[in-house]
Amino acid sequence: LVGKEIKEIVYQKQPHSLTWCRMKDGTLASMSFEDTLEVVGWGQHEIAGEDGSKAYGSVESMAVIPAGGRDQLWMIVKRDINGSPVRYVEFLEKFYEPTETTQDLAHFVDCGLYKTDSSEFTTANYLHLKAEELRILGDGAVQPNATVNSSSGVLTINTAVKKLVAGLPYNSELTCLTPKQAVDGSLFVVGRDRVVKAHLLLHDTLGVKIGLFGQDDDDLEEFIFRLTQDDLNTMVPLFTGNKTANILSRSLDEEQIKILCDQPFPMTLVALVSEHEMNV
Repeated sequence: LVGKEIKEIVYQKQPHSLTWCRMKDGTLASMSFEDTLEVVGWGQHEIAGEDGSKAYGSVESMAVIPAGGRDQLWMIVKRDINGSPVRYVEFLEKFYEPTETTQDLAHFVDCGLYKTDSSEFTTANYLHLKAEELRILGDGAVQPNATVNSSSGVLTINTAVKKLVAGLPYNSELTCLTPKQAVDGSLFVVGRDRVVKAHLLLHDTLGVKIGLFGQDDDDLEEFIFRLTQDDLNTMVPLFTGNKTANILSRSLDEEQIKILCDQPFPMTLVALVSEHEMNV
């Protein structure tokens, strides 16, 4: 975010305190603020798609509108679709909450649509995303990406479903700050260190990988959520609990942990504890 120019700011109060900034380059930045915990955190957001030479959709305008007891962020997004520039009015779906939304209708794609039917189907109209490759959630399970027909606007998926969520793919990525020593020396020992293990407490989460900042996404360790006793023909339920990963830094230098979700699922990290080797 350093050096980027802010063009517009809006505030989303409910259900979480978020300040949204539209940047000059068409990306978004968000600031989470929790006064009671004295927590402030910034995030960068690129809307999926392409806009000319930009590898993301450009947000040209935005506003926060009350909707059903919460605030909703609305945007005008410019993209190239099927070789031509288009502008769509879009909004951010609500945060995943199991008391309000079921897993098979979790919406974690951009410019996406829900499709439901009482009978199973393998085709659906996505006329607004002709020739685009979409990320697919069918009956709560991931299916292979598929491309919308450039002429008919029909999306054909591999496995028949009754509930479909599909849209442009995006990844959620968290890069941890490097641990530092407190003023009284209580937080961290002075010296060179490397990460050897990470313990994650997750809530309603699937599709998570972990490794070190700078590693290719394909080289990250993927957490396994499906159990051996699970039926292969059923969706894997969202996971709440602890996961541990062995992470060995390449050198005795400061390393940052990277956590990635590259599937159309929610990811909520409640806590992270890392183990380090020290060379003092």
